[in-house]
Amino acid sequence: MIILMVCGCLYIYDKFTNEADMIDIYADNDTTPVTSAKYNIPEFCVVIDAGHGGSDGETVSGEVIEKDINLSVALKLKAILEDNNIEVVLTRSSDENISLAQRTSIANEFNADFFISLHCNYYEDDARIAGLECYYNSPDAAVVKPVVELEKIPF
Repeated sequence: MIILMVCGCLYIYDKFTNEADMIDIYADNDTTPVTSAKYNIPEFCVVIDAGHGGSDGETVSGEVIEKDINLSVALKLKAILEDNNIEVVLTRSSDENISLAQRTSIANEFNADFFISLHCNYYEDDARIAGLECYYNSPDAAVVKPVVELEKIPF
């Protein structure tokens, strides 16, 4: 299982091209791929966790609340993946409290191949800290190579 956390002001768009079996990764609103990787897209299940929710809004900037951004990104990512025939399960689809144990149970219940937890973290002591966090547990390191390469890209 791969756990991917998107942090800070980072926009990643994964485009699956069935004809060439490629993954193109875009940063910000750029039209040129940051990186491309040859990848055979297997059948798999992705659980998307829109971090926080309900009374747990976490990071706030003015009237912008992290939980709302996380849910919005989760819904958009779900649509993109489903358009590419990928099974997607959301831990939450509305503004509700979901415990960490419930989030884990959902991933286990659906035997998720990937667990993507979306967050917009903020480190008050050093605003320069931003980027992608990736945690994975897989006996096959080749599975996560495209994600590891993405982590090397300065955003």
